[in-house]
Amino acid sequence: MIYVRIEIWPFGNKKEARLLSEVVIANVGGDNKHGEYEVRASHEGGFLAEGFKLNSMTQSGKHRERLAHPKESSVLVRTKAKHERDLGFWPLLRKVFGKIAREKD
Repeated sequence: MIYVRIEIWPFGNKKEARLLSEVVIANVGGDNKHGEYEVRASHEGGFLAEGFKLNSMTQSGKHRERLAHPKESSVLVRTKAKHERDLGFWPLLRKVFGKIAREKD
């Protein structure tokens, strides 16, 4: 899984950081040469999880549940991407962000 966190830091001040979005790129198949990925991008504020699933979890469990099974109301875009693994992650990110931008419009 590739996780991207997008924040705004007003005037470069990290203490004032605000979460704009989160993007999860999950490897769901393919072979050694070609990967298949499920992509989710969140609305502003990030992904949310069902409260009842979080009650007895550790902090890392809460984070994992929030990213793996977010509430649909917190998902802005859900899409899929195919990518040649040998090209590395930068071309994959370019492809994913292009798809998110197109599907958002």
